[in-house]
Amino acid sequence: MQPNKLTLSYSIANNPTPTKSTLITEDAELDEGLAERLRILADARALKSLAEAFLKPEVGVKTNGLMGRNYYDRPSAPVQMEDEDADEVVDILEDALMLKKAAAQW
Repeated sequence: MQPNKLTLSYSIANNPTPTKSTLITEDAELDEGLAERLRILADARALKSLAEAFLKPEVGVKTNGLMGRNYYDRPSAPVQMEDEDADEVVDILEDALMLKKAAAQW
């Protein structure tokens, strides 16, 4: 009967038998390496899309339909005058200017 390769490799003094702790640390190292590889690939994808945006400005920007805040419709926006009120204010200011000129000539 010939011993198989596995028993020979464990019987040699230079090759210690793998223990549960060494297998766990090897798995952890593989997981860390995989996680780092995934981070690097995600960074590469982000850099590629950024480079394409700079090299091809004619493509345009893709949005999800949500744009920035509307300054005029937000709840804390200053109250805006109606067109009629604004016209009245302009007329009053013109009258005040004419009165000032008349007072300066007097």
